Amino acid sequence: GVVAASFAPWLFALFHFAEPGSRVRQNIGWMSRPGIASLLDLAFDLIDPFYFQQSTVEPTANFIIAVPMIIIIAGALVVYLLRFGHEENRDRIFFLLGLCVVPLLLAFVLSWVLPVSIWGSRHLIIIFPPVILLAAHVLCSERLGKWKFALIGAAAILIVAAFVQFVRAGQDENIWCAWERLEHELPSDGPRSVYVFEDLVAYQLWFATRADADMAIVKMNGVPGVVEDKAYFLPRGFEAVKQINLSEIGADRFWVMFRDDEWNEKKPPISALAGRGYSVRQV
Repeated sequence: GVVAASFAPWLFALFHFAEPGSRVRQNIGWMSRPGIASLLDLAFDLIDPFYFQQSTVEPTANFIIAVPMIIIIAGALVVYLLRFGHEENRDRIFFLLGLCVVPLLLAFVLSWVLPVSIWGSRHLIIIFPPVILLAAHVLCSERLGKWKFALIGAAAILIVAAFVQFVRAGQDENIWCAWERLEHELPSDGPRSVYVFEDLVAYQLWFATRADADMAIVKMNGVPGVVEDKAYFLPRGFEAVKQINLSEIGADRFWVMFRDDEWNEKKPPISALAGRGYSVRQV
């Protein structure tokens, strides 16, 4: 009841601000339906200490740590299940299993039944505490006999190694931080308009320049050869970024910012602007 009451303001806001005809496909249409690989990724997320995938360019798991950890927990689980008949707290074990399995099965089945998938490790964060409790219970069980302290010791060594890796890895500069640095490099006496070609770039650049009232971020739609990432989009009703088509360019001078592996004026989006009579003066 307390949880339901806590969600009541959110439900009210949802129905109050929902636009007629709006759909969730814009928000979660990019999510893929789960398969064997998705289940393996979730398993790694559940037992991988400290590591998390912050962007899609990073590995899904710290395999050097995660694979041995899975082997340790799986081995302990096999020995534990062989002697499960002597377990005194069966009702508690089944209760925790229910908290793990039911959300997992619901998310998996609904992701295949519904028009769009709802699968994602972060969306299943509710199962992480009971899974960790079960893993701790299994590893600390007296039913492991002489293997108990060996498995706990091996797991502890892996956790310490994972922590050392995490501390030594440092922090990479993500693309959403790089836009702000680039904006500060723009000459103050140059154009105050920046044309971009993706919703992703438009929103991140707007966020980086939101304190600069003179800077205008313009999203150019329909540029041939530009492929957008559907996982990122400008929110509905968001008017801080002006959107135009390629044929509607009216400015004489402006900056462009875009993502690519190299600067090539013969490739989109620069080639599309060259076709409109523009030339690059400063990079």
